[in-house]
Amino acid sequence: DEVIKITNELPSYAEVEAILDLCGAPKSPAQLGITEEETKNAFIMTKDIRAKYVVSRFLWDIGEEENAVNALF
Repeated sequence: DEVIKITNELPSYAEVEAILDLCGAPKSPAQLGITEEETKNAFIMTKDIRAKYVVSRFLWDIGEEENAVNALF
């Protein structure tokens, strides 16, 4: 119940995107000069450098990391 309440209070993707546009902030790794390959590698490496159980670790554990990376990037 608490989590649902909090997520309902979050701005939508479109609202966040509009705020970033208004500020002139980058919205993608490419806009920061980060290549797609670097982005993929960063995602893959998060499972090894984070002390928390993150999505990339879960995907690794169930054998779906490569599929997810290919779908995302």
